[in-house]
Amino acid sequence: MLKYLFCDFDGVILYSEPLYQKFWIEACQENGFSLSIEQELPLRSRDHQLTEKYFHELFGEKAIYEEIVTSRKRLMNEYLNTHQIPLKDGVLPFLKYVKEETNIKIAIVTSSSEEYVQLHGGYNQILPYIDEIISARNVKRGKPFPYVYQEAIKKAQIREDEVLVLEDSSNGVIAAYEAGLRVIFVEDLSPVDEQIKKMSVEQIKNTMEMIPIIEKYNK
Repeated sequence: MLKYLFCDFDGVILYSEPLYQKFWIEACQENGFSLSIEQELPLRSRDHQLTEKYFHELFGEKAIYEEIVTSRKRLMNEYLNTHQIPLKDGVLPFLKYVKEETNIKIAIVTSSSEEYVQLHGGYNQILPYIDEIISARNVKRGKPFPYVYQEAIKKAQIREDEVLVLEDSSNGVIAAYEAGLRVIFVEDLSPVDEQIKKMSVEQIKNTMEMIPIIEKYNK
């Protein structure tokens, strides 16, 4: 029987990844570097130390990582001063189904801060559907390291076979897979490649497709 769903936030629940992609690219341009869409994809949900290393691999030791991050945060905050980030299609009916039709709890397991989840979850009125928030900022390394999912298992007090994970990035899929968890890949910006096929038990385009999957695994 399933006791929990562990959901990534950006890209699974919140339609935010196109914004991060846009502002990573613009932040690099502001600081004199050119980042392509393909080069941005590995940044999604990525551990900060690995991200810094990645920028140095792309741009050389001259890459000013902290300045790029500062620019990206400023651009995002300027956008959020006048906009709200919406939910992805199908999320609200999916959350309502889980809450009203099952005994399964939902935990947000994210690379973002708990405050960020509270803020945007509040705007979108989904906090009543969320039982736990676990941030990778409270463990020693972020995704693709498995620590945040190991912490989520510990906090939920469940076994690995009592949860399904919803992830939309390669880094998130690897983190959950390395923690010994079954992963459902939710398509967002990252394509379904061979690694994702190997590490995920299902691949879906919309969280509403989770309803028959929950019924399949909740036995």
